[in-house]
Amino acid sequence: MTWLYGLLALLAATGAISWLLVLARRDDERKIDPSPRQLAEAAAEAEAAELAALERLRVARQQSAMAALNAAKNASEKALAAYGRSFQYLERAEGWFENAAKHRAASAFTPFWESCENGMVDLEAHRSAVDAVRQHTDDYKRALRLVEENASDLLPEISPFPTDVREAATIDAGTRVAERGATLIHAAQSDFHFAAIFEQRRTTAAVIAGFRSLNEAVDGMSRAIMSSYQSLERAVHDLSSATEGVGHKITDGFDALANPLVVPSGSLVGQVREINDRLGDIARR
Repeated sequence: MTWLYGLLALLAATGAISWLLVLARRDDERKIDPSPRQLAEAAAEAEAAELAALERLRVARQQSAMAALNAAKNASEKALAAYGRSFQYLERAEGWFENAAKHRAASAFTPFWESCENGMVDLEAHRSAVDAVRQHTDDYKRALRLVEENASDLLPEISPFPTDVREAATIDAGTRVAERGATLIHAAQSDFHFAAIFEQRRTTAAVIAGFRSLNEAVDGMSRAIMSSYQSLERAVHDLSSATEGVGHKITDGFDALANPLVVPSGSLVGQVREINDRLGDIARR
């Protein structure tokens, strides 16, 4: 009887295994053979996901381009503001040196040196403002590149840049004022009384950024200003090259800078022209 029970158990196990194999085969058949509707739904889902990804990319690039447009506008406006400050500092420096000349004639020793120091401080502020214009030129060029890369159709909307700021190097008013100040100071140092007061003021003299002393500023200010002018001129030249062929409105905007007939009064270009005219007046005095 024992052998009979064993045989029955073997038959039962064999049948269960066979039934499991049948179920597994049916399940595999269902996985391997999806219905046409399932295939269509899967394709539609994949296409929708791809379109959504493309739309997110388009929106991101559009947002980047719009941010770059704002950055270009800010760079242009800040460059104009810095250029205006550079003129104001230079005009003030000229005024200080004119006062110094009057104090020299009146043998007013301390007021003379105070005026000379203040003049050199404002000359350095002038040079620093010119450097700021150059930095904003670089900022504008980067913004221009971002607009071109992300949404070239928006290029015609970009604000023009006041490229006439490059004329600072040609006008060269800053170095001329610096040279006038240096001539005035050197002449005073050859006078015993003025030189004696100068020596007494060494520890209390105004601090001129970038220079260790008034003497160092007198000797190096003209070269430092010219270096800043030349850096600005190169930056604007590079910017002008970068704008070639990137949009008619941009080209027209830059062309307007060289055409006085199309410069409206009070415009961005007109303001730069006015500053340049006044710088020219200072250079000729």
